[in-house]
Amino acid sequence: MSKHDEESNHRTLDEQRRKETLDHYIEEVMKENTSRSFSAAKKLAKKRLAKDSKSNPHYEKVFLRTAPSSRAIPRKGISEIAEIRAMMALPEVAWIKEHLESSGSSRNGEWGLPASVLLKMTYFGRPDFSNTRRHFIPGSAVDWAYGHVKGPATQAGEYFALQTILNRHKPGSAIHVNLRLLKRFVDAKVPGTDRPAYPNAFKRCSVDGTLIQANISQTPTYAPTKRQRKRLERQAAGPRRPMVQGVWHAKGTGAEPSDDPINVSGTRKSCVGYNLVVITCMDTGDPVIWQLMPATGNERTAVVEMLEALYILWPDFPMEYLVGDSLYGNSRDFIAHLYQRYGVHAVFPVHGNMSKRTSDSVDGVPLCQHGPMNLVKTGEVWDSVKRRKEGVKPGHLPPNGKGSRPRLRWECPEDICAGPKTYCTRSDTSTPFSLTEEIVKRQPFGRLCSHVETTPNRCFRR
Repeated sequence: MSKHDEESNHRTLDEQRRKETLDHYIEEVMKENTSRSFSAAKKLAKKRLAKDSKSNPHYEKVFLRTAPSSRAIPRKGISEIAEIRAMMALPEVAWIKEHLESSGSSRNGEWGLPASVLLKMTYFGRPDFSNTRRHFIPGSAVDWAYGHVKGPATQAGEYFALQTILNRHKPGSAIHVNLRLLKRFVDAKVPGTDRPAYPNAFKRCSVDGTLIQANISQTPTYAPTKRQRKRLERQAAGPRRPMVQGVWHAKGTGAEPSDDPINVSGTRKSCVGYNLVVITCMDTGDPVIWQLMPATGNERTAVVEMLEALYILWPDFPMEYLVGDSLYGNSRDFIAHLYQRYGVHAVFPVHGNMSKRTSDSVDGVPLCQHGPMNLVKTGEVWDSVKRRKEGVKPGHLPPNGKGSRPRLRWECPEDICAGPKTYCTRSDTSTPFSLTEEIVKRQPFGRLCSHVETTPNRCFRR
């Protein structure tokens, strides 16, 4: 490719990037005043974009990369301003706003504006304080939606207020508010009836971790020992990022993360930063509880800690199944903990290290000459529904060891061979206590969990 062609391609990319950024600016300007014409909005958007790009030549690139992403179907006919106003009227959101505003003192001025800007960044914006702040024009629709808030007189005061708000309040308060809001799904009724509006809410949940790169160099740190490498990582991260660590994942499905010296040829992905583990409802798509930890953190340990906190804050949380990848199925203790302590069925693809195949069974499913047998009946399975009915508190074992060895009865798929009886124990199957016959009966579960193929009491990758 000639030098002229390269310059032409760069020019084309820059023009495309500038056009996309301008379209975003026009959309924001139109939201501020719906009566403004398109030509007037475009003219004002060009002025704002030129002003923002003056101090940073890479502004368009950064602006597009920080755009909020969503896989949800685009909504139509919904006013964002009216939605914000309705959200601010909710007692839970009003509390978190007042909680953030309480960070300041009288000599620092009113801190309602920085707190409202932070909330708008959280729900409807991007991680850009200055661009979000300019929507709060006195007398504008956004200013009305947030209750005509006031703030410090200078920009330096606003940034100081924002830093103080983030330093003085723990992020766990967001989990408390989130759970209070999610309870509205469970309590909601179909208008005019006593039937729940969301009968399957939070019964089937999924869990997964996402690596988040810190705002530092992602080049792996080499050192002869772990301690020396950790020390170098802390120096690179700085004093304000004590949680940053480097991790790499080897090639292969379900590989455990490692913080040993990196092997470039056998690395599938690497990250210097954090790991965000989230438990999500598969029916509503809402996050339930989450935990941010170093990139080298153990996701199974994080789930155990999150479940303990979740059931303290919401003792009657209706989760029955927890879906995850084979990383979570690589521990018998973890799977047994879910069932024995909370009555939750683990739905994880069988990890290669845990698979157990013999001449007469595959991972606990008996075989006959017609193939894998079908599960027809279970005995004494103490799931979350029965635990709540019997008054067993979350985190406690059922009385007298009940439910520790559920009996399973099988039958031939052709109804010819005699069906045996087996027992779920910690030693004879790779994923004990998971997937009773209820999963086969529930079609929504099979639709939502389409990435795995369910057998009567196991999950296998297709």
